[in-house]
Amino acid sequence: SGRVVVGKFHDPKFANLPLLSKLRVFYYVTMVSMEKEEDHKKGVVILVFNMYRENNRTETWKNCTLLWNLPVRVTAFHICHDGDPKVRILVSLGIMAMGPFSRMHLRVHEGTLMECIYKLLTFGISSRQLPIKESDGVNTDQMIVWVKQRQTIESSRDQQKPKSKKARRPKRSSPDSCSSEFAVMPGEFDVLLGRGKSSQNHPGNIRFRQLVESKRDEYERAKVLEKTLIAERVVQTIRDLPGRFLRQDGDLWEEVDYETARDKVAHVFRDKRRKHKRLQQNGAESS
Repeated sequence: SGRVVVGKFHDPKFANLPLLSKLRVFYYVTMVSMEKEEDHKKGVVILVFNMYRENNRTETWKNCTLLWNLPVRVTAFHICHDGDPKVRILVSLGIMAMGPFSRMHLRVHEGTLMECIYKLLTFGISSRQLPIKESDGVNTDQMIVWVKQRQTIESSRDQQKPKSKKARRPKRSSPDSCSSEFAVMPGEFDVLLGRGKSSQNHPGNIRFRQLVESKRDEYERAKVLEKTLIAERVVQTIRDLPGRFLRQDGDLWEEVDYETARDKVAHVFRDKRRKHKRLQQNGAESS
């Protein structure tokens, strides 16, 4: 289908690298691979191999948090492992962190390295695309060449940047003066932040309120940490549609970051709780 395939492979030679460094590398590779607008439209396929190291709960949770919240359209997840019971538990933990729409695109493959490769072939992922060696882990030769190419590209970009300390923002005198490359147009799945009938009547906002209402009882029964997880699942569900959380800045729309979107969801839950209590009080007074 011409989609970008980004793999996360584990090699014992890099087991001692800090987790944050490995997450940054994966994020950078994914975003660089999706630089073209056409690739964003088609989406990315995420491939994770957990065969080459001992897993732990902390690393699994942080990996999953990054995977489920990538700012790109993920069309499929493939997780491959050797069937170890401990790994199965960790995979289940990761699946619990996913929203229902993400689980629809997830495939878990168990077995030997060759068995997993054969299973991936049925999804159109060729073994020639995988930098894996059955004997000693990951073949990093092509990756090293790619890293050198990226260093050359990034250094040339740094040289082209203006030397002024403060980056100048583009003028916003009129919508026509803004390049269409940076324009964000609200879609039917997007949630528009702000007051007003135009935002409240937007199809994405209506769908968002229905989603929050469907989870209101679960949210009220949940503890503090569980409330945060429910809010995160709502954000992920909107993103999986795919939708975005947008706010207006002057004449333009811009996408808010993940934390702002999650806080917005939590605010809507709290607002629904207050309205529900008022309705109960008014009903009690009238009776």
